[in-house]
Amino acid sequence: MFVHNFNRLNLTIIRPNLIYQNYEKITNFSLRFHLSINHYVVDSNLDWGQDLKRLSQWVNEKGIDKIYLDYSGGYDKRYYSAEKYYLKEKFAPWWGTRSPEELPKGSYLAVSAFFLQRGRGTPIPDFDQPSGYYNWLNNYEPIARAGKSIFIYYIQ
Repeated sequence: MFVHNFNRLNLTIIRPNLIYQNYEKITNFSLRFHLSINHYVVDSNLDWGQDLKRLSQWVNEKGIDKIYLDYSGGYDKRYYSAEKYYLKEKFAPWWGTRSPEELPKGSYLAVSAFFLQRGRGTPIPDFDQPSGYYNWLNNYEPIARAGKSIFIYYIQ
């Protein structure tokens, strides 16, 4: 009886709290420890904006004045729950279909994993959405990651 109740407790309370804000831990075991899991599995189920707080912390720790952001999530990008996480005037909107020439040299660009992979994917026949718009980022390596779902680039 005790084991049965512990297993229920483990599955309903303990495990979800251990993986909270890092749901990559529950992906397919063969991909679980792969550092580039975002190349294999990325959609709005994996990337729902959970790392905006981590991005705000990173921007503030590095003393960055402005960061362009293409972000998957419902939070207002300028504000997060506590004032120390506010991006305020440091936030500049970005979207993948904009021309890379619009991004000033020496800028920081943060792109949500979902938007990044969607902008690099090869479309199936008859796909009528924009595609390939982030292929230009293949020339850059991310300088950092905010959590697991936001890639940060420095554009030179």
